Amino acid sequence: MAHAHAPAHGHLPRTPMPAPVRRGLAALTGPVLVGLVYGLWALAIQRKGEPATGGEILLSVVAGVVVAVVFHVLRHQARRLQDETRAAAWGVSAGIAVGFLHSLVNTSVLWSGTLGFFVALGVIPLAYYRFAEVEK
Repeated sequence: MAHAHAPAHGHLPRTPMPAPVRRGLAALTGPVLVGLVYGLWALAIQRKGEPATGGEILLSVVAGVVVAVVFHVLRHQARRLQDETRAAAWGVSAGIAVGFLHSLVNTSVLWSGTLGFFVALGVIPLAYYRFAEVEK
């Protein structure tokens, strides 16, 4: 039975990844994916079936990075806030994100702002319920 634990020929035993590195990668995976999807979505809306221009690509990259940073801050730094303030931050962020995406369709600013406002009004109570009831 001694041979059952010997490593395969030419292979080194796997060493586990240190815990801080695992936590760091896991903390960045969500924001990076959300930012990537948001940026690609913004680019798809802007193109309208035509080839993408440099300005559209730049705007999409900047929008994706901003959303990723806001998402990361809300997930990791906003825990220090009260539940009501934290829920309002999530709601306002969601409303702004949806309003901006809708503004790329060339609708009026008033309609995009109204849509963002109603999205924020819907997200705030849901986020508050999660923070106040589910997480505690």
